[in-house]
Amino acid sequence: MLTIGVDPHNRLLVACAVNEAAQPLERWSGDNNRAGWESFLSWSASLAQPLQVAIEGTGSYGDGLARCLATRGFTVFEINPRWTAQGRRSARRRDKSDDDDDALSIARVALREDPALPLVSPPADGPEELLAVLVAVREEFLVDATRLVNRIHAYLPLLEPDYKHLLPDLTTKDGLAALLAYQPLTSSRVEVAYLDAVHRFARLLVAIRQDLAVLTAQIEKLAKLHYPDLIAINGLGPLSAGQIVGLVGQRVFRSEAHFAAYTGTSPIQSSSAGKTRHRLSRFGNRKLNAVIYRAAMTQCRSYQPAKAYMSRRQQDGLSHREAFPCLKRFLATRIYHTLTHPSKPPPLLVQPYG
Repeated sequence: MLTIGVDPHNRLLVACAVNEAAQPLERWSGDNNRAGWESFLSWSASLAQPLQVAIEGTGSYGDGLARCLATRGFTVFEINPRWTAQGRRSARRRDKSDDDDDALSIARVALREDPALPLVSPPADGPEELLAVLVAVREEFLVDATRLVNRIHAYLPLLEPDYKHLLPDLTTKDGLAALLAYQPLTSSRVEVAYLDAVHRFARLLVAIRQDLAVLTAQIEKLAKLHYPDLIAINGLGPLSAGQIVGLVGQRVFRSEAHFAAYTGTSPIQSSSAGKTRHRLSRFGNRKLNAVIYRAAMTQCRSYQPAKAYMSRRQQDGLSHREAFPCLKRFLATRIYHTLTHPSKPPPLLVQPYG
């Protein structure tokens, strides 16, 4: 079995095929467009061996090739860019090149991590794909809104150092309305320019928040229509359920442990001096991890089975900080079974707090 690692760029694809001993055999590069994808297919067919393909960044520059290959029946793995970056940090040479070194690293990551890698499935025009787009766009708007708020906070002290006591919270509608009506005394043309900039930022922020409200409503509507079982999990509302489905997308997971590893909810064992401890995982999809974290925090506050579970684990000798990742792991298991078997309750052994 050959493994092909693909390092995608905006206009270029670089690939390297390795054998089962991780030795490079063949190399290829081509344009990142439909003609380039067809050229990649012709090159891979010339290898005349069963093969699998690992692509870094299937949600960005590698998306087109990944979809093309998955449609043609290829086994396509998604490689987290953090894994290849970690490999460069531990290598003798730590520089990043745009030649086939990265493609070779991607192929070797795929060989090493094969059981833990998410598979890319053929594209489908279903609610998962639609939610993936809506969730990604909403995340971009949130980033833009945060950037605008930061710029406003950077400009306002130049007009009025004590503005925080004069204006409401800028994260509220009243705060934005007050900011748009804000007319401090200006003594120079520079201050007038700063005030004009603040009002421009505020108008952009109002427009972005209106779009955010529309996107949020669309995500919640789709989640309520297609994923009521996911919403039924305590701590997950329609927006959180839609975010989970959108972030998971069309990825295929082999098991609940595979899903937990992808979400970064698998506690990492750390043993020393005869004591076994588990520390927090920093790997996986951090956006998915954040959604599960918020759901677990909600359960800790208001869900009696979760509160009882946390108490029982602390009685067993774990601290609250050590028990909380275990709760997240159980929650990830429940989410996995709900996504894979929406009409079937999870088996007894994976009941979250039994």
